[in-house]
Amino acid sequence: MAQQEFAIESIELDGMSYTTVTDVRGNPCAQIRVRTRLDDVIIEGNVIGKVEREGLYYVFHLPTEVNFFVVDHPSLHRPLRVDIRDFGVERLQGKAVYVAYTLGDRELEEMEKRHQMALKGDEAPAADTVVTAKDTVPTAVAKVDVVEGRDSVIVRYLKLYMIKVEGGKFRMGNNNIPDASPAHDVTVNTFHISESEVSQALWEVVMNENPSEFGPNWDLPVENVSYEDCMDFIERLNEITGRRFRLPTEAEWEYAARGGSKSRGTAYSGSKTAGDVAWYNENSNKTHNVSEKRKNELGIYDMSGNVWEWCSDWYAPYTEGHAVNPQGPAKGKERVIRGGAWNMTRVASRVDFRSSSKPKNSNNTIGLRLVLSVM
Repeated sequence: MAQQEFAIESIELDGMSYTTVTDVRGNPCAQIRVRTRLDDVIIEGNVIGKVEREGLYYVFHLPTEVNFFVVDHPSLHRPLRVDIRDFGVERLQGKAVYVAYTLGDRELEEMEKRHQMALKGDEAPAADTVVTAKDTVPTAVAKVDVVEGRDSVIVRYLKLYMIKVEGGKFRMGNNNIPDASPAHDVTVNTFHISESEVSQALWEVVMNENPSEFGPNWDLPVENVSYEDCMDFIERLNEITGRRFRLPTEAEWEYAARGGSKSRGTAYSGSKTAGDVAWYNENSNKTHNVSEKRKNELGIYDMSGNVWEWCSDWYAPYTEGHAVNPQGPAKGKERVIRGGAWNMTRVASRVDFRSSSKPKNSNNTIGLRLVLSVM
């Protein structure tokens, strides 16, 4: 019998109650068990269904495309990202059980100090392997959201993190780049922008399909999406969440890429060196997982490189004079795209570099990022 979406089936395996859960495409998920005597442990990531407590185990399920989860506890300084690839497991297997061992406070404290965790997969090599948890954790719990100005939105079983960008005035453009000239003063209101580019995971759970040429891999940015595709995606996302997501205006995009009111004035988003923050043609021949490079002053990833990002404006030359919340012209032939891409030069990854594309165009270099207005 074909399993239905998110169907749950109990199976006895080695004396444990083993639960099989399917993803949105009906594929069996992997079961992850975090063993600990601690209460109040929080598990985050692309978890399907609920995290259950079974004795010493926190039990949850991940789609086989997912390669990490996050463990948090009040005693930890920051949430810890556990990447299964660091254990030599390239891909989770459906109906397989993986156990992460953290036996108590002392072990958890030591894990925080060393940023390491041991993981054993029942269908992986029997020997335990040690992993170093990464400092760049693209997720957080509510207490961190408040401190760092993040807002999280649940989209079915995924969390979408939004960064608050306090409004302000900045110098937009660059007199040394013809298409970005003349530089001019712009003021924008406060808004929220997504911490990373829209991932294939988010696109797939909203649209039930994945148009990307690279993948499928839920950690990669979605690409091969036209402006019109993005409008359909945002409309459906808003129906699911009850929120009013949209694309950023070009002015909002550049203000956030520059670091907003915290800007250090760097050429690339978060660094004066492209390689610190961007995937481009000197270090890449494809897209890369979102949030792997250094974040900028506001905590935003990948605004330089990886994939171009659609903006809401029709493309037009800049004009002189102070603009307040500019929206671009009322009509045009091409929409603005920003940020550069994996196959472009480092110049295209600059925060002031502009390009454009026809609304129906799509290819493996163009994706998107989301914005929420502050009401």
